[in-house]
Amino acid sequence: MFGLQSKSAPNTAIAPVQPIPPKRKISFKTMIDSTFSSEGRIVLTGNLRIDGSHQGNILKADDMQGEVVVYIGPSGVVTGEVSADLIIIDGTLEGVAMANSDLHIRSGGKLIGQGFYMQACKVDGEVEAELKKAPASPNKYTGHAHDLPPNVTSFDKKRES
Repeated sequence: MFGLQSKSAPNTAIAPVQPIPPKRKISFKTMIDSTFSSEGRIVLTGNLRIDGSHQGNILKADDMQGEVVVYIGPSGVVTGEVSADLIIIDGTLEGVAMANSDLHIRSGGKLIGQGFYMQACKVDGEVEAELKKAPASPNKYTGHAHDLPPNVTSFDKKRES
């Protein structure tokens, strides 16, 4: 600033995530930093990157028309329900992942609980979960009880038979 050159450390901004496949860059306008912890319900209208911790539900807004991506970074820990179009896990998700499109569990990632996806599931990481392809439906899963697969009453509880 003001013509002076800074000798500070280089910019350590977080690089965009590149899921495999599809090969494209995803930008994030909202981020839970590694020094931040949150709890409660988050309703998304855009992409979310989590490098800190969150306890609670993360859901795509009902009226959101575009794609919503949730990325759990290597230091990220989420306990709860995550519902988005694309879910990429490099950290830990303990609960339920409901991907309206693809679910990716990368080599450093861990899913404990249940994972539902509508198109593809790529697993390179650790899975202590039931993974199921959700039935094709004109209504995408939004995290509401009427949108859940038939054997699930909430993302974390199966119906008693």
